[in-house]
Amino acid sequence: AAMRANLDHFRAIPVTVWCGSKDTERDARLRISATLDTLQGPHRLARAASYVAALKAFGMRAEFHELPGVAHDAADCINRGEIADHLFAV
Repeated sequence: AAMRANLDHFRAIPVTVWCGSKDTERDARLRISATLDTLQGPHRLARAASYVAALKAFGMRAEFHELPGVAHDAADCINRGEIADHLFAV
């Protein structure tokens, strides 16, 4: 049987996006093109904010949080950005 998408259920899923405030480097791992830069932003921080804005425009419960002083580094997100404290808070 085919599955049918239930957009109301999908929209009810809360989404939280975390991104380092210094995640602005345009390195080799970042997809770069004039179109992407125009539509999404020139770096990961801008693109994360654009993603959350698009989710909200779609009617989703989405939040965007910047981790101060953190770039594109998971260990820094945990150690300096204290993301684990936020993710595992009770």
